[in-house]
Amino acid sequence: MKFLIDKDVFQKEITNAVKFTSSQLSSLPSLQGVFIELVNKSFTLKSTNLNDFYQTTLPTESSDSFKAIFDAKKVLEFLNVLPQGKITISLKPSGLLILSPSLQGEFNLFQLDDYPAFPETDSQEEVVLTEEMVSTLPLVLFSSSRDDARPVLTGVLIESKDEVARFVTTDGFRLSVSNFTTDNANNWSFIASSRFLQELIVLYKGKELHLKYSKENKVFISKFGNTRLISRTIEGDFPPYQKVIPDKSTTNITLDVLKLSKNIKAVSIFARDQSNIIILDIQKNLLTIKPKGQKGESSYATQEIVSFDGEPIKIAFNYRFILDFLNIIPFEKITVGLTTSVSPVVFKEDSGDPNYLHIIMPLRTEEIEG
Repeated sequence: MKFLIDKDVFQKEITNAVKFTSSQLSSLPSLQGVFIELVNKSFTLKSTNLNDFYQTTLPTESSDSFKAIFDAKKVLEFLNVLPQGKITISLKPSGLLILSPSLQGEFNLFQLDDYPAFPETDSQEEVVLTEEMVSTLPLVLFSSSRDDARPVLTGVLIESKDEVARFVTTDGFRLSVSNFTTDNANNWSFIASSRFLQELIVLYKGKELHLKYSKENKVFISKFGNTRLISRTIEGDFPPYQKVIPDKSTTNITLDVLKLSKNIKAVSIFARDQSNIIILDIQKNLLTIKPKGQKGESSYATQEIVSFDGEPIKIAFNYRFILDFLNIIPFEKITVGLTTSVSPVVFKEDSGDPNYLHIIMPLRTEEIEG
């Protein structure tokens, strides 16, 4: 029971499949492996972490058939040291065997019996994410939470209403919103895994995404070529994010992104000793950035404000939140809208495009309030 395949092709497919295996120890060790099935002159690879499901099928000349679940991470390590060319994949009672002209490796198998079935995908509604929409996904994904304690915050709210599609993410400290005009009159809303969407972007290489959403089965599906991906939607109520977005700002400034990024990185060296907190002192023509708790004027950075409208203000932030935003945006200049030292702060592209905004919550400090 064996088949022949190009090493680079097999390595690429295993690399993709491993992304959807479980990284946590669980009662199902097989979730850490990749399922392989050889039948009808083709082989299929499957992987899942119970929330996301990956499947791809490739042709082969072999008429043999077998099923197995193998330790894909070890297989990848082995494939990395194999020379280019054809390799043989065969199943033995003792394990999965990979042979090249000069190297051979045998890998342990997991139990087949407990491998979960893929979810049903009936009653599907098409959801099209255009190339423009896909290109802006990174501008919102970074704001989602990495903490599984509140699952809805680890996802992206994807909704369409009144011919406006929207991506929304928040981790409770920051919020990203991206809007798009569409010709889709249907209204729908679901919360998708941020991690899954990030992998989709990589697999699709930024191309238009055609998803199938099944409200009944609480999953959405993506297909391209011989590959099918399924992800369970995240259950729960997304926070009422509209309440966080200020109606207006009393102080608005425009800043050069590159200068701001360099200045915050410089001040962050000293802010790490003060819980990563920096103080922004905004005056009419000048922005001064310094670490919290600094006595005197020993460490700071300044830059000119491109445009200023409103009243001077001092405000404190976790510098990491600002750098995360600056590192992901493609803009040369941004506008920052402020109201008080404790009110949500709005960051936008200087072009005035109303379709994308990012909000960061400032921090309370005695240095400002006292």
